[in-house]
Amino acid sequence: MPFTFSPHSGPAGTVITASGSGCATEVDTRVEVVLSTQSGTGLATAFSAVIPANGQGGNWTVMITVPAGTPAGTYDLQAFCEIAPGGDSTDALSVPNPPATVGFITYTPGQFVVPPVIPVTAAPVTPPAVTPVPGAPAPTPAPPVAAAPRTAG
Repeated sequence: MPFTFSPHSGPAGTVITASGSGCATEVDTRVEVVLSTQSGTGLATAFSAVIPANGQGGNWTVMITVPAGTPAGTYDLQAFCEIAPGGDSTDALSVPNPPATVGFITYTPGQFVVPPVIPVTAAPVTPPAVTPVPGAPAPTPAPPVAAAPRTAG
């Protein structure tokens, strides 16, 4: 079952908004969204509000932030509908099975890309070259100006 999210790429600190439906069951549920490396190491997690039993078609929205210092790369964004009444998933970075759940719906994972940081450097400024005009006389320096003495009157 797919879910949607936006944006699909951004630097560390980006807030991703994920949403979906189909998390409607006979018990109260919530959705856990996990951002992880492709090898399964969790980086961040966030939870939806509790979805009441048989409520609202199981629609949900979760906002999750890409942690500061996350290096450039492609990451998995996963969502799980926990079907455990009062289930408290205290292992915030568990992938793929949150603990203490009776069962859950797994949504089709998406991928989020953190692009490389390209340093911004100022280009050196080179003053324009002075090209003499052929046949023009060379500039002559101005003569020094002597100051006249002042007398008190």
